[in-house]
Amino acid sequence: MATVVYENLKKFMFNPAVDITSAGAIGVALVEEINPTITTSAAYVSAVMGTSSDTELSEVSGTNYFSPGSLLQNVDFSATTESVIFLDGDDITWTNSNGTISAGGCLLYLSGATLDVSKPLAYLDFAVLRISVNDNFTLQWLSDGIITLT
Repeated sequence: MATVVYENLKKFMFNPAVDITSAGAIGVALVEEINPTITTSAAYVSAVMGTSSDTELSEVSGTNYFSPGSLLQNVDFSATTESVIFLDGDDITWTNSNGTISAGGCLLYLSGATLDVSKPLAYLDFAVLRISVNDNFTLQWLSDGIITLT
């Protein structure tokens, strides 16, 4: 479940001009912080990359982890008759041979041509520091999806 859902996600979900289910539309960046105080009005994902003070997030670094993360594949929105909306996608794995990746959370963002036009959609807090040493780092989403909106 998302710790913070930015207004951008809600805005883009209902905008027919923005197809956030298309391949490569949503990116996932790993961040260092656990339980950060997040500015929900952060304007750009470039804030995560350290070029703005709009948010307190810092992107991780590690062997075979490349900024700005990875693109979410097979994105799907579904809704129930009870007006609950789910966002889901494939699990993501960063191959990490001979190195370490440590992350406290991840940021989902609308992927743009450049980081300056990418918009944050949601932040997911891992609650603990997740570390892979000489192994793969995998984000395995919950069975009921990445984000649930009611």
